[in-house]
Amino acid sequence: MDVKQLYFNSLFFVYGFVLIVCDNIQYLSYIHVINLLIGVSFLVDFFLSKDKASINTFFKIYIAFVLLTLLSSFLSEDFVYAARKSLTQFLIFFNIFIIYNINKKYNNYMYLVYGIFFALVINFLWLIGVIDLGLTYNGWRFQGTVLQANNFVFILMFGMMMAIYILSLEETRELFKVIMYTVFIISLYMVFFTASKAGLISSMILAILLVLLSVNYRNIFVVLFMLLAGYIIFSYTELISVILDHSTLDLEYTWVNLLERIDSFSTGVGVGNTSTETSTTLRIKMIHDAFGMWSDSPIFGNGIAAFEIKYGHYSHNNIMELLVSFGLLGFILYYLLYVYMFIQIKKIKKKSLRVIFILFLILFFLFDQSIVSYTGKFKILALFILYLSIQNSIRRYESVKE
Repeated sequence: MDVKQLYFNSLFFVYGFVLIVCDNIQYLSYIHVINLLIGVSFLVDFFLSKDKASINTFFKIYIAFVLLTLLSSFLSEDFVYAARKSLTQFLIFFNIFIIYNINKKYNNYMYLVYGIFFALVINFLWLIGVIDLGLTYNGWRFQGTVLQANNFVFILMFGMMMAIYILSLEETRELFKVIMYTVFIISLYMVFFTASKAGLISSMILAILLVLLSVNYRNIFVVLFMLLAGYIIFSYTELISVILDHSTLDLEYTWVNLLERIDSFSTGVGVGNTSTETSTTLRIKMIHDAFGMWSDSPIFGNGIAAFEIKYGHYSHNNIMELLVSFGLLGFILYYLLYVYMFIQIKKIKKKSLRVIFILFLILFFLFDQSIVSYTGKFKILALFILYLSIQNSIRRYESVKE
């Protein structure tokens, strides 16, 4: 490994780490510094080596969507705010474009993932009180270092997905498998404290997938033992947290409130229920409001962030946010990325990996029912990393037969 390879590997690792641990008001400047460092390093390296930057079909689709967001600013009732939102989309594209070209030269995108794994470990240590990050958040749900429960649970889901992907590779060494199982278990544990309904369902699906895949590799007893050991160990972490005296962990309180959230979900979607403004009923109301806005301009939409401009908050639903802002045109362009990735998945020779990636893509889409993904840097980066993993699997198993 030469010096430049080591440098960019380290840079990617740090970027994956700060993108999670520093995505808050207190530490946000670190993300800006690393972003700038990656951009300058990319320009210097490609200038000195006289390489040519390139884009592929994934980027052609995404840049078409980004251009649409820029043009949609002119449809907005608040052009200045909409233009700022559109500029953010362009910066996200530029960031992903740089990462793509660096990875194309050094094949090091997995160091981003390793940085994310390390960030998840730091979040877990903060949860159980081993370290104090000096961050505070409102409410009883664990929100991670991003200080937003739904965004954090998406990060946890992505970490679990990538752990499963690495475990599915035959060349993964035994020690690294243990590390991946550990990442999976602590992520599963943190999902509980986010009290996210979508997160709980998705994590159970991923846990079942991990066990089923372990049958293929004859490691099912190892997996079950680690899951059981993890459960027993983490059952006693509340005591550790009390002793350390600066934990965000409250097992009993979280459990009670989680059951109440599940109960409010069942009553909140009940026919004729109007007594309680649960998170579920509020989101149903937002979808209803968003549908009304979309019907006013179904083809081109009302301009980027139109729902937020009108109601003061986003709609908590990526599909409706796309339809309201960009109409059917924007909806089709954005989810064309998913269609393209699905087509690429079919090229993977190894059947188990095809199943894994299809499930991951479905979970990405399901999470779009509770978050707005097209505006988030990490969410777009996660989708892009998933795409790179698909491409890597196509090359890795070209000689594998059904």
